[in-house]
Amino acid sequence: MWLMKSCRIALLAGLMVTVAGTHALGAPAECPGTKKLYRGECLYPDEIKQKKAKRAKTSAKKKPQKDRPKASPSQAPVSAESLAKEAIELFEAGRYRDAADTLSKAYTIQAEPVFLLGIGSCYQHLGDGLNCVSYFRRYLTEYAAAHSGAMPDNADDVRQAIEQCRGASSKPGLDWTAHYGSRFSKSDARTYTRRRDAMVSNLEEEGTLDRDVITAMATVPMELFAPDDVLSYVYQNSPVPVGYDETISQPTLTASMLTMLGLKPGDKVLEVKTASGYQTALMAQLGATVYTVETNRGLGRKLQRLFAEISHGVIHLKVANRASPGWPEHGPYEAIIVTAALETLPSSLTDQLAVGGRLLAPIGPPEAQYLRVYNKHRSGEIRSKDLLQVRFGLMPGE
Repeated sequence: MWLMKSCRIALLAGLMVTVAGTHALGAPAECPGTKKLYRGECLYPDEIKQKKAKRAKTSAKKKPQKDRPKASPSQAPVSAESLAKEAIELFEAGRYRDAADTLSKAYTIQAEPVFLLGIGSCYQHLGDGLNCVSYFRRYLTEYAAAHSGAMPDNADDVRQAIEQCRGASSKPGLDWTAHYGSRFSKSDARTYTRRRDAMVSNLEEEGTLDRDVITAMATVPMELFAPDDVLSYVYQNSPVPVGYDETISQPTLTASMLTMLGLKPGDKVLEVKTASGYQTALMAQLGATVYTVETNRGLGRKLQRLFAEISHGVIHLKVANRASPGWPEHGPYEAIIVTAALETLPSSLTDQLAVGGRLLAPIGPPEAQYLRVYNKHRSGEIRSKDLLQVRFGLMPGE
């Protein structure tokens, strides 16, 4: 496992090094001779024993929580440093979820990438692969943004941890860190992280959206798929124009559709019209292998270059005059999602749907258009259900 003793030591000491004003994980991985590392110091076993005894004695003298005076408004606010210290203690005590929550608070106060590394490590210990991958990716992205695209010294270890979090049977996923760092500054990254966090809070308040979908949307940078002149609109709950007569759908609609689609890691999904590419990346982040068809050649070439840089073989894009015929050579698909409206659903798409699969598409004219889900049963029968009224643009070429 990546987070072995030496890497764990570097992480814990690194939290304290960072809040002191540096960006390096500066603690030694090992101590010389018979000394052991304890709370960032190389000490002899007897010294460690004495320090533990002193800490226990000090802790015993503290009043119970209920007897402590309530905090007054005049007291100093909680600092990132104090939260980091608390997180280290929780981590060492095996309280990984509490440590992750505490580091999240520290990150809100002081947006240092190492806090994201710590949160990812907590989730790795908890066996939460999706959150583990999410926070390790964010760590690499924000570090690169803060260092003009350069990767941290522990980047290979973190990537190895990401692979272990996914599991041996999962797909390689996305890596946009270098591309992100070459386009956005550290200040930009923090701005978009705050906006992304606000979007996620709004999605969580909906109460009906899949947790994995929300986590993917908390991870994938929407700004990567938006031109510079519309970056101020990303993460608002409204469509973002990206040129080529396309938009990034409002986050609530994107999250709702992916929740309805019900993707699982390892699924093979067909996307009928790539459009902005943001939803494509979200599905790959959810662990699917995505085959997507785009009709606009200029947009298609642009996205092919982007996906070639950030995707490790999990996104396959082709440009065609029409998208509705799908991509039968790679079927059947566990899921199919259509991103532009069709008057009726062609049989060419249901033929590519695997038994037990789900197909989601906006169907009907603009004045009476519904998002409809289709399920293929063992007998080959296709059953459909209208989910909600929508208004999508018509599929080009139909």
